[in-house]
Amino acid sequence: MFVVVMRGSMSTPRRMHTGRQRLRALEEAILTLSHHSRHPSNTQSTFDRIARHRPPTYDGVADPTTLESWTREMGKLFDATFCPDHERVQIAAYYLRGEADNWWALAKDAYQPLHAMSWTDFIDKVQERFYPDELRWQKQEEFLTLAQGKMTVQAYTDRFTELSRFATSVVPSEKDRVKRYIKKLDPRIRVHVISSGATTFQQAYDVALEIQSSISEEDSSKKRAPVPTTTASFKKPRFSAPSSTPPTTSSRKGNGGSGCRGCGKDFHPGKKCDGSPISCFTCGKEGHKSTFCPERRPDSEVKQLPAPTKTPVKNRVYCMTEAEAEVQPA
Repeated sequence: MFVVVMRGSMSTPRRMHTGRQRLRALEEAILTLSHHSRHPSNTQSTFDRIARHRPPTYDGVADPTTLESWTREMGKLFDATFCPDHERVQIAAYYLRGEADNWWALAKDAYQPLHAMSWTDFIDKVQERFYPDELRWQKQEEFLTLAQGKMTVQAYTDRFTELSRFATSVVPSEKDRVKRYIKKLDPRIRVHVISSGATTFQQAYDVALEIQSSISEEDSSKKRAPVPTTTASFKKPRFSAPSSTPPTTSSRKGNGGSGCRGCGKDFHPGKKCDGSPISCFTCGKEGHKSTFCPERRPDSEVKQLPAPTKTPVKNRVYCMTEAEAEVQPA
């Protein structure tokens, strides 16, 4: 009698069973890792995990922007490290410095037990002390008067985003923020943003950047364009004032000649070509012309004589006697 063992049929169920065991083990490993990531090991405290990230500190400066940034960063760090709610207040208080630390040292006794105080209540108490209503009002007024002006779109957007956090009553929704943002843009940019039909803050910001880039390129091209210049024509005066000093020999040679134009010989200043002295018509002396006479007064000193006035003709009256009238013929 022969017994036939079918190994193939016996090994298939075993393989399936082994595969299911491996799959189950893999699922348990994944669940274990997920559990450890959500609930870290007790070997490292929550404070140590947060301290590794070097959290920011707050020294009590009366600046709502600084306070708001500190509370926001601490909140994000608590969420990222899975910090329990009952430990958040005590850990955040550790990172208070200066005036803020002095205030908390006196105020924390009123909020015992601290583990029962929520993180939201702690933020409210800190803002109540270091962010009074007067500062909040100032920030809202600054937001209401904010306009782009000479700022770039990037600088205006950053400032708008920063101040809008303190004016939630003015811009409570995204629609109100977009409307306010577009309204305070530069008029040249605002027209195009409105025409684009932007409905979100990001869309309005993107369109404003594009328009600003186009305007900058247009302004740059205008500055590079050559400006036509007109050359003024100056007419040479027909007559020049005579010089008070006689021309020298070197200046006469500069005219292109090598001697006297009359006789062709060397220059003979003060004399005629025949050697006789030249007489001045102004002073009567010899040796120079009247043009270079030292006794000649400048034209500015010459006083013009007043124009002669005509004496009005007086009327004459002739008297005759009766006898003379009879003698003279009519």
